[in-house]
Amino acid sequence: MRDEDYKKIIDILPIGYALSEIITDEQGNLKDIVFIETNQAFLKISGLGVDDLSGKSISEFIPSTSDVAAKYGEKISLAAAGGKPVAFEYFSLAQKRWLNVICSSTQPGQLITLVTDVTKEKNSTPVEMENQILLGFLGAMKDGAFVKDQHCKYLLTNKALEESYDANAQEIWGREDVDFLPSQAA
Repeated sequence: MRDEDYKKIIDILPIGYALSEIITDEQGNLKDIVFIETNQAFLKISGLGVDDLSGKSISEFIPSTSDVAAKYGEKISLAAAGGKPVAFEYFSLAQKRWLNVICSSTQPGQLITLVTDVTKEKNSTPVEMENQILLGFLGAMKDGAFVKDQHCKYLLTNKALEESYDANAQEIWGREDVDFLPSQAA
């Protein structure tokens, strides 16, 4: 097949497609992603509200790029370096939807990304959607934040609180302040 044929096929796919260049710091950590080309499905699924992303960086549209880089940067960088394809699900708080993301590369430093909207499959009930939005808000907070039940047991926590308690979410959830704080502070 000719390149023009592949481009036509990519343009009509219902799956979002983007070819990008990754920007890293001196240590090789992902800092940003600059789009080279995208198809119409990617523009629709991304919800960024533009007709063309060519030459634009993801940080221009998503203020929490550093959060994405911290969570998925190593996987994305490995894929862009020509390693194995990586897949992950990402909840976009801004769009209130789940995205299934697959990244691969045919050339070091470039990234091929395929994106599908899996919100309907992930959020079979409005309660699940609300929980994801709440987790997104907690995750965006820089200070320690949490949700407790009527018995003062932790139900949800954010990373800042987990770091201050030197414990992960699974170690905190279902427990009380007395398990982590001096008795006079609890």
